[in-house]
Amino acid sequence: MRVQRTQFIDYSGDQRSAQTDLIELLIGLIWPHVRRTKSLSGTWTGILDQHEGPSGQPLRCNVLFKLTTERQNLIGTAIIDNIIPYAGVTELNLKLNGVVSHERFVQLNYNSENPIMIQFGAVLCELSDTGREMSGKIIGYGLLTRRIISGSLELRKEPEEGQ
Repeated sequence: MRVQRTQFIDYSGDQRSAQTDLIELLIGLIWPHVRRTKSLSGTWTGILDQHEGPSGQPLRCNVLFKLTTERQNLIGTAIIDNIIPYAGVTELNLKLNGVVSHERFVQLNYNSENPIMIQFGAVLCELSDTGREMSGKIIGYGLLTRRIISGSLELRKEPEEGQ
């Protein structure tokens, strides 16, 4: 392990918090990407530009991702709304799961939360240097189009409460 600078853990006060600090320091040395991955937890909002919607025209939708992290793994939900009403559907709710690769690429698979609706696919995004934006591509099977869909995705992390 390589330590970039000398660090001290103060055990003179609260021993439990000192142990927690030591564990976080050691994890950071073993898995430095965990810190960047952990920053993905939270709410992300943005725009999905689908190349071809149900009517054959491009479709622009609002997107909301809620992600949580565990080491390199990501789980969460997505809501795609502001869809042109089609067959009575104006919002899609999706389950997300995936990983972070090479500290900057987010790979997610998605499926409809409703098991009777056929909606699934994959998302590949690149995390910005600041860790506050992601942009990428989506490909999958569209419930409303009834065919394979693709598009572009732009997301921005929402500030957490107290920030």
